[in-house]
Amino acid sequence: MPNTTKKDYTKYSQKQLFNLINQLEQKISQAFDDKRGCCLGHEIPNLETQQAMREALNGENLEVIGDFSAWANEREKEVNAEN
Repeated sequence: MPNTTKKDYTKYSQKQLFNLINQLEQKISQAFDDKRGCCLGHEIPNLETQQAMREALNGENLEVIGDFSAWANEREKEVNAEN
């Protein structure tokens, strides 16, 4: 049963309000994801992964690879630079 107690949010700091809104946003997002089920029939608990999957389905933020060998070479350089 939802909490129906009235709260005075004017006494909350900006950081507290931000955290509260963020928590509510995550709960709402999780509720929608639970309701429709996740893509591919698996639950993905990580919100960043869920967002990335939605963006991929919508064709957003996709990297276009014209030449696979050039991409592989660049990726190898990045991996070597990290190590």
